[in-house]
Amino acid sequence: MRRKEDGIGKVRGGKRIRSGKANRAQKRAKAQSTHGFRKRRPRRSGYLTARTQALADAILEALARIQGPMSTRQVFYQCVSRQAVENTEAGYSRVARLLVWLRRNGTIPYERIVDRTRSMHRVATWDSLGEAYFSLKNQYRRDPWQNQNVVPFIGIEKDALAGIVENVVDSFAAPLAVTRGYPSLDFLHNWAMEIRVLNSFGKRVRVFYFGDFDSTGIHIPQTIEEELRSFGAEFEFQVAGLLKSDIVKFKLLPGPLKKGTPEKKGDTRAEAFEKLHGNRVYELDALPADELRRRVQERIESCIDQPSWQIIEREELSDRKELDANIEASGYKPTEPPPKAVETSVEPTGTKGPSANGNQEG
Repeated sequence: MRRKEDGIGKVRGGKRIRSGKANRAQKRAKAQSTHGFRKRRPRRSGYLTARTQALADAILEALARIQGPMSTRQVFYQCVSRQAVENTEAGYSRVARLLVWLRRNGTIPYERIVDRTRSMHRVATWDSLGEAYFSLKNQYRRDPWQNQNVVPFIGIEKDALAGIVENVVDSFAAPLAVTRGYPSLDFLHNWAMEIRVLNSFGKRVRVFYFGDFDSTGIHIPQTIEEELRSFGAEFEFQVAGLLKSDIVKFKLLPGPLKKGTPEKKGDTRAEAFEKLHGNRVYELDALPADELRRRVQERIESCIDQPSWQIIEREELSDRKELDANIEASGYKPTEPPPKAVETSVEPTGTKGPSANGNQEG
């Protein structure tokens, strides 16, 4: 027999039955912490499906083939080229979540995946003069371009790809200009002034640029060249990647051309690009990392006069011996580096997998 309703719910057969509204209110109250914030739901463990296992295998294959640190987007494009994931934002999110899980469970060392868009600032300090000498020895380089007639500059559109070519560029002590899309006027002015200083010493400068093959990517190098020349810099300019020929040669998978809509303004150059090249775009990240490094090295070496280069190398070797003598005289002994993390394999299908709501860390 039904009894009278109250403000909370109904009473039926002597037992209070809470209304849906009251139940929801009670759940919200329980979810509040003492600080007034909602408690996070516990992560669901889930399991690796065959589809996710195939993606994990593609990630490990890419990392085994390509040495050095990679960004999440670079790994994503390697997976796209292996047809393990769709070339969409949803596909990128899948790769990002799986990379988080693979690092947390120890399958992939943390240092293999890098986020170059964030940094920590700290002034350099040393425990002793001997340690400072040792640090100087690791950093010391004679300028190998001081006796060269031609000086190269490597320009690259994306910060994430700088890590791929950094070791190559550093081995030649060549300058690397990371534009991060369209560079600022201040960046271009400083770059032009550096080129002008080299011009004043009678040196020729060659700029080799690497960027995306899309409506913006082919316009950025044109803007860079025009702006640098407007500041009086004299140089040769060459777009070395991504080239149209690379698309066929490396069987790169395209992405859609992003055009504007009545609701959202798109790239104003998209229509002109579509008339010339079609409605598909290709990102530099999709170019195999080995090929990108090889191409950068080839461009730098094309500027080198070997006899002059070897003179600087001998002078640098003599300087390093002097630094070794100073380190030995100070009594400093470098500490052993910490052991590297042991790599493990991916767990087989059916093991616990990444959360669908896991953090997409870089």
